[in-house]
Amino acid sequence: RHPVYRDWRFRPGVLISTPLNASVSAILDGRVVQIQSERMQGLIVTLEHGDEWQSVYRGLVRLQVGEGQRVSRGQAIGVVSPDAQGQAGQLVLEIRQGGTPLDPRMYLPAAR
Repeated sequence: RHPVYRDWRFRPGVLISTPLNASVSAILDGRVVQIQSERMQGLIVTLEHGDEWQSVYRGLVRLQVGEGQRVSRGQAIGVVSPDAQGQAGQLVLEIRQGGTPLDPRMYLPAAR
């Protein structure tokens, strides 16, 4: 459910709440293939992991990587932007295989 418009919208990822100014790390080794800036979603980083696997990180406010750069699993790629109330961070994580969005929860470690 969209927090502003209150209607249902498809989101090909999961919304992850974080502390303010939290660092966002690459989930796998890869290469930065695209960086975008969008007014509503902030900075967006797309990593290519090989065999048509990609991870997309939406909602960053500062970056620590550049296009073409190789990154290692766990390496910081940026800082998450604050939510609408400024009380927490908010990141949307997508995972794609061959351009098809997959449920990221299937590929993330279980919360402890």
